[in-house]
Amino acid sequence: MHNRRKRGEWLAEQQANSARDLEEARRAAATGVVTQEQILLLNRERAAKEAEDAKKAQKGIFARAKESIIGSSSGEEQKGGKIGAAARAAQEQAREMVPTSIGSPGAVKTVEQKVAETRRSGEAVETVLHPTGGPLDRQAESTLQALKSGPKSWTNWLTGR
Repeated sequence: MHNRRKRGEWLAEQQANSARDLEEARRAAATGVVTQEQILLLNRERAAKEAEDAKKAQKGIFARAKESIIGSSSGEEQKGGKIGAAARAAQEQAREMVPTSIGSPGAVKTVEQKVAETRRSGEAVETVLHPTGGPLDRQAESTLQALKSGPKSWTNWLTGR
């Protein structure tokens, strides 16, 4: 017990010393007067921090397994794809449609003109939001519809689904 206590005290003292040295090195780096040992200490600290961040950013075993089974989403899917572009375009149009001064007499006319212009382009928005696509797109859509309906199993009567 005595040795364990002494070892704990020694470790605490070493950690306090290294924290103090690191703080001194940071202050010296801020002032511009840094020794070689302090540069080495700062570089070691930075490398340890980068290694810790890389370890945290690494995917876990379940995420890797899911990705290998299902597949990962492409960059286009993560950014929103065609639907995301259509949504951004609609937001821009909505910003243009809102008049700067609502109390002005021309504001109502401006809004009516913008609505008339966008009414004509409304059909194009529908084709962007719901593209018909090729045979693979239709097959994927039918698969999604089948998954949404849910699997039928003999245990459904038991679970009440």
